[in-house]
This record gives sequence, structure tokens and C-alpha cells, in this order.
Amino acid sequence: MDLTPPPSKEKEFFDIWNNSPILREMRRREDLEEYCGECEHKSACGGTRARVYAYFGDYKAPDPGCINNEEVFFELRASAGEFKNEVLY
Repeated sequence: MDLTPPPSKEKEFFDIWNNSPILREMRRREDLEEYCGECEHKSACGGTRARVYAYFGDYKAPDPGCINNEEVFFELRASAGEFKNEVLY
């Protein structure tokens, strides 16, 4: 999936922000996955969608950088072969 918005020299930022189907979809928080979808703060936070996309290739996945997604963080680290027997607190 190509997530590259059009160059800003061709369109104004406001136009891109409001009319890009991808950016509009990323702002929707009703269908965020796992804890992010249930979180009481999702209307103000929603997680870091760029980080989520970088880790999972899916911008609706749970944000592993959020304290409420601790399990996702440890699963991600374990799959990378790091911190298998360590506690990071």
C-alpha cells in the first residue's frame, strides 16, 4: 500500500490533510485494533500511527509504545529475539 501523499508543492497542506483518503482513514479511531480501540483516551491520543505502521505495516494496529499495550511491546521484542528473559522495569 502506498501511503505517500502528493507533494506539498502541488497541493496546499490543508487540502491534502482534508482530502487524502489515507490521511482521513488514519484519523478515524473507531476501528483501531486491540487496546487502542477500547482506550478511553483514543479520541485525544489514538496512538502513534506512524510508529505502528513502521512496526506492523498496518496503521490500525495497537501502538507498542503505549503503556497500556505492554503485552504488544513484549511480543514485538520477543519476536525480534531481544529481552527474552529480562524485565525492563
